[in-house]
Amino acid sequence: RGSRQEEAAACMYATRERLLAVGVTAAMVGALLSRRRVAQGLLALSRLASSAAASPTAPLSGCLYRYKHPSWPAPLQAFESPAAHAHRKYCVYIGGLTDGLLACSYVEALGAALDERGWSLVQPVLSSSYAGFGCSSLQRDADELAQLLRHIADREEGDAEFALVGHSTGCQDAVTLLRTAPPE
Repeated sequence: RGSRQEEAAACMYATRERLLAVGVTAAMVGALLSRRRVAQGLLALSRLASSAAASPTAPLSGCLYRYKHPSWPAPLQAFESPAAHAHRKYCVYIGGLTDGLLACSYVEALGAALDERGWSLVQPVLSSSYAGFGCSSLQRDADELAQLLRHIADREEGDAEFALVGHSTGCQDAVTLLRTAPPE
């Protein structure tokens, strides 16, 4: 048990340093890392990423759906896997510039590892995805991600937990969301 606590502390310290390096205020970092679930989620995702990288790839099955804010002219899409699940925990994987679904070679393995541990993998297709590069902003991506989280939370009647995983610019999107989103 002591080694898990040490591992969690090291993970939290490394995460704190990364967040401070990209401009998140010390107060926000403290608020994020003081939440026990966030710390546990970071540690669990760190372990999952390590195991997913070593796993063979398997195809993902899932559900492609639309979500939309009432003021938007058109809906966005997200792909959620596995297809039929009863998970209440959602890992939102955010790709980098021009990325869309299956942005990195390890996404399929990550999805399988998450499913084994009771998590669903959600891959949003943001307005900045694919050819949308250069026509959006980090704040717009964060707004679209916040709407996706609201959509899932509403569907689950508020009983959902979330983790964000970003690749490249997806990390900046996640930090922008955490910095600007309401506390809900």
